[in-house]
Amino acid sequence: MRTRSGPRCKVTDRLLAALKVESGRKDRLVFDTTSPGLGVRVTAKGTRTFIAQWTDPETHVKVREPLGVWGNLTIEQAREAARARLGVVAKGIDPKGRASSQARQSPNGSAPRRR
Repeated sequence: MRTRSGPRCKVTDRLLAALKVESGRKDRLVFDTTSPGLGVRVTAKGTRTFIAQWTDPETHVKVREPLGVWGNLTIEQAREAARARLGVVAKGIDPKGRASSQARQSPNGSAPRRR
């Protein structure tokens, strides 16, 4: 199945070994059906990098964060890392360290005080 973000299929070692980039292209993206938000970017040189993808809730911009390279990271480790990143995003926290404005607000709705 093909989507706007790229083809979706179950990512396996056999699939990763067989993935190639079309001539004239610099990379290719494939997304996992087993773990939503997990993708693999294959470069023309053959590097296969796992990525986590989500939409920033404030800016509505698609964010792709590299998780690691296949070989250094197994598929199961990449799936677990993507689940962890997306869980943090669901809580309103930017995994790159910047908390969203909703998470920065105190429970009573006002911004926290600076000391």
